[in-house]
Amino acid sequence: MGLDFIDEATRHLMPGKAALVAELDEEWVIPVDTALEAAGGQVFRRSRLAAAEAQFDHDSQAQGEAKTRVEERMQRVKDAHHARGAKLSQAWSLTKEALAM
Repeated sequence: MGLDFIDEATRHLMPGKAALVAELDEEWVIPVDTALEAAGGQVFRRSRLAAAEAQFDHDSQAQGEAKTRVEERMQRVKDAHHARGAKLSQAWSLTKEALAM
């Protein structure tokens, strides 16, 4: 189970209809299911723990992707720094050579 319940609810949500998201402490699900279904509703239920775990996994993945982007940027900056250093070294060598003449 992941955040798929949002996708599932979205697929069933018809134009002109609304969705209700609630955090409930239920001991018995039948009264809620019966009342909502009698009103034409549909219940998509996930435990709080499953939703929290899915959010944690999602956030961890996003942080991993952000870390990867930062590391790639750092590598590009390092590469550019080394390239500039090599050009400066070459320019210094040519300058010394020209001054020695």
